[in-house]
Amino acid sequence: MIILPFINMPDPFTQLLCLEVKSNSASQYDLEKALIGHKEINLLIKNLFRDIDPEGSLSKIFSLVGWTAIRNRLTSAYLEYATTGHFPEIANLTLITDLIMLENKLKKFTTPDHSRIFLLGLYSKLTLIRQKKINDPFSMTSFALKERHFDFLKSSKSVSYRIDWLMVHLFLFEQYLGSDRLNTLLISGSRLQSLFALLSDDEKIEMMENLLVYGSSIGDNEIFFKDFSNID
Repeated sequence: MIILPFINMPDPFTQLLCLEVKSNSASQYDLEKALIGHKEINLLIKNLFRDIDPEGSLSKIFSLVGWTAIRNRLTSAYLEYATTGHFPEIANLTLITDLIMLENKLKKFTTPDHSRIFLLGLYSKLTLIRQKKINDPFSMTSFALKERHFDFLKSSKSVSYRIDWLMVHLFLFEQYLGSDRLNTLLISGSRLQSLFALLSDDEKIEMMENLLVYGSSIGDNEIFFKDFSNID
């Protein structure tokens, strides 16, 4: 039985990771506007970037370091909080080394200017932290991506904006169909809808429950209003 854990992720931050962020002043303005109503994130950014601007001006921090640096420090702070229960005074960027590696590995399979791969990696790490904390490795399935999961993408003929959703689907399909069979089906051109049809009724229910868990964790429910066979 596969049971992905619900992770209570910081909703305003996860929404930002889904946004398309280009390197221009308009995108910076949109990000600042999105953050302006979230006092806790603003305070966290000011604290984490005191070395950049002691006064904590959000506009100045954005203009000096850019969104990616802000994203990286915030992510490391959330990971440390998940582990220790306290936000750090200084961001430990070694905590996100594997997330950056994941992003570099998958970026050719997705569209640019968003952080959905990073979001996927953050969810994965938080499931592992949760599993260690509860000390019960069999109660939930940790979302741990392996090299074979990345190999499934090699048969893809297009890029996917919702790369995180695609990887979650492939992770779950492998659990039900097996690695070799799934790989053969993907190489033959099978779409997600066709793969879903191969599952038993119980597996279909379980898979949809797990997808709901992931969507709820990252605060992204849009996928459930779209064609299941076409994750773009």
